[in-house]
Amino acid sequence: MADPVTMTSIANVGHPVEITFTDAKHCKAAALRGLLWNVDPETGCCVVIHMKGGVPAVATAFAHGIAAVTRMDTDGRQVEGYAALQAAAARLRERVHAGAGAGGKTTADVTAALTKARLPHKVVDGGVVSVLDGAALVRPPYAAANISCTNDQILRKLIEMLQ
Repeated sequence: MADPVTMTSIANVGHPVEITFTDAKHCKAAALRGLLWNVDPETGCCVVIHMKGGVPAVATAFAHGIAAVTRMDTDGRQVEGYAALQAAAARLRERVHAGAGAGGKTTADVTAALTKARLPHKVVDGGVVSVLDGAALVRPPYAAANISCTNDQILRKLIEMLQ
């Protein structure tokens, strides 16, 4: 069973938080403020999107150094650049849910390329893109290895598009 700090962390995923540390050797600052992106339930490590030099960045807070995880105001007033952090989280969430693979392609990237190439397509269950009324299927993560197609000409065209 996870410890109380990990359980508190999990309850705060998606919210603005302040993570305080047990001592200075675990972090250069006394606290880390940002948007809690994820918590590893096994280790208790927290992934936080925070502002670094005026730009959203990702930091990992290791569980052994965390003293507490405290939820901030829900409107994020206490967190620097909260609107930018929310936008960064939304972009990251879209890439994760759209099946961005190693090449970083999202469903929107693939459908835009297919539209530009004037290839009829539609998104079906689970983000699978059906091309030419099912003649080819492109599954997330969108890479050449995830294309199902028996027509070599269509397959070559789709592989080119995904590279």
